[in-house]
Amino acid sequence: MKLRQMRITSLMALFLIFSTIQVYVGVTFAGPQPITENRKEVSMASPQQATGSLVTQGNKPITVNGVAATSGTTIISGASIETPDGVGGTVNLGTLGSLQFGPTRN
Repeated sequence: MKLRQMRITSLMALFLIFSTIQVYVGVTFAGPQPITENRKEVSMASPQQATGSLVTQGNKPITVNGVAATSGTTIISGASIETPDGVGGTVNLGTLGSLQFGPTRN
């Protein structure tokens, strides 16, 4: 009985080691590989979208991409901003500066 239990334990240990190795090898192949051009490494990083923080006059809501937004809302590049009558605001872009927009006039 003891010999059978040792064999089962040994087989389970080998199975676990083999499974762990397979997982690590699979993860290694799934990682990004650098593209080389003329023996120079080229970065594969994608550009980040510019984001900013919205500040409105009097903390009144404006419309961003069809949804009401107030001061503190994060604005991403390409967002559509619509202002009601008499409400303007600013999108603070951090080190890039800021973008001011005025109220809608009829």
